[in-house]
Amino acid sequence: MTDTIAAAMLVQRRVIWALCLREIRGKHGKSRLGYLWQLVKAGFAVGIFWWIREMGHFSAPGGMPTPIFLLMGFIPWFIFSQTISMVMEAVPTNTALLTFPQVTSLDLCVSSALVVWCTEVVTLLLYMAGIVLAGYQFHLYSILIPMIAFVGLWLMALGLGLVLSAMALRFEVVEKLVPMVMRILFFASALFYSPASLPAKYADIVMWNPLVNYIEILRGAFISSHIPDIVKTEYMFCFTLVVLVLGMLLERYSRPLYRQ
Repeated sequence: MTDTIAAAMLVQRRVIWALCLREIRGKHGKSRLGYLWQLVKAGFAVGIFWWIREMGHFSAPGGMPTPIFLLMGFIPWFIFSQTISMVMEAVPTNTALLTFPQVTSLDLCVSSALVVWCTEVVTLLLYMAGIVLAGYQFHLYSILIPMIAFVGLWLMALGLGLVLSAMALRFEVVEKLVPMVMRILFFASALFYSPASLPAKYADIVMWNPLVNYIEILRGAFISSHIPDIVKTEYMFCFTLVVLVLGMLLERYSRPLYRQ
C-alpha cells in the first residue's frame, strides 16, 4: 500500500515538473524579452507609485525604504492576480494534454500556479539585491514569517483560481466578472499605501481583505520580528484553508466536464 502511494506521488511529481518546464518555455522561452518583461513589469509599477509617494512626501512606516514597501505590495499582488488568471486558463488552453492518463486538470492548474510563484519570488529577490546595491539599508527581522506568508498567499490564490475555474464551467459570466473585480481589488488591497494610515474604521474594513493581511505580514517583517497587531491572522489562514479545500473539491467534481 505504501509503495503504491509512493509510486503515485513520484509520477505526480514528474508530471507537474514536466508541465512546469512546458509552461516556462511556452511563456518565456520563445524570447529573452519574456524574462525581461517580468522585471520591467514590477519595476514600472514600483517606479510610478514611488514617484507619486515622493511627490506627496509620504514616507514608509517604520523607516522602511519606499521601494521595499512598494515591492512587498506589488509582488504579492502579481502572485495573487496572475495565479488566479493562470489557473483559470490552465485547462482551457491545455485540454489536449488531458488525453494522457497521467495528467489531470489539477496537475495543469498547480504547474501554472507554481511557475507564477517562482517567477515572482525570483523577481523580488533580484530587485531586493538591486536595492541593496543602490545603497538603501533595511533589515529583515524574520525570514520564516515571510516564507510562510508567501506560501499561504500562493495557496489562497490557487484555491480561489480552482473555485473560479470550476464556476466558469457552469457560468460563463464568471470569466467576465473576474477582471472587473480584480480592478477593484487593485485599489482595495493596500499595494501602495498602508492601512495604518487610514482612519481606524476604514482600516478595519480594509483588513477583511485576506490579501491585505498577507501584504502587511510581509511588510511587518522589515519593521519587527512579530506579526503586526492589525493583521487578522486566524481569519486569514482560515479563509486560505477554506478556499483551498473548496477549490480542490470543486476541481475533483469538475474533472469529467474538463474532459468533454
